[in-house]
Amino acid sequence: MEEIQDRCMAKNRRLVVYLSMGFGNPYGDPYAPELVAEFCQQLIDKDVSVISFADTVGLASPELIESVFRVNIASFPQVEFGAHLHTRADQLNGKINAALKAGCRRFDGALQGFGGCPMAEDRLVGNVATEALIHLLESHGFSPSIDKDALREALKLAKVVFTGQ
Repeated sequence: MEEIQDRCMAKNRRLVVYLSMGFGNPYGDPYAPELVAEFCQQLIDKDVSVISFADTVGLASPELIESVFRVNIASFPQVEFGAHLHTRADQLNGKINAALKAGCRRFDGALQGFGGCPMAEDRLVGNVATEALIHLLESHGFSPSIDKDALREALKLAKVVFTGQ
């Protein structure tokens, strides 16, 4: 990570570091939002200014998502925190709303929600669909800077690439 960070700094770029099990893990290891903050401090000490928390297996509850962001945003206001969530479609609004409520303004999405973690216990858990995320953010009054025409074209191409239709 340090070598990549050095390269980014030399090229005037910002490295985004993901904590892949930022909301806990399926292995029963100790976990708390404050423990995540300890990892964040280590990254900040190495000049990382963008950190995304990932719900790798899609198990995080809205309450946990809100707690992790509240603790870390309050502790490190100089850092841009993001969310890379895996979820079922019916849980999307609750998870995104929890992150928004806690102050998160950076979100990852994938066209049509394709992808996800093969270790998720639920086959329906996948990435957040970009198009659903944009709609949800707009319903909250945010204006994501995205080329809507390019998104429509990308969605058409994704249908062909991912489903062969």
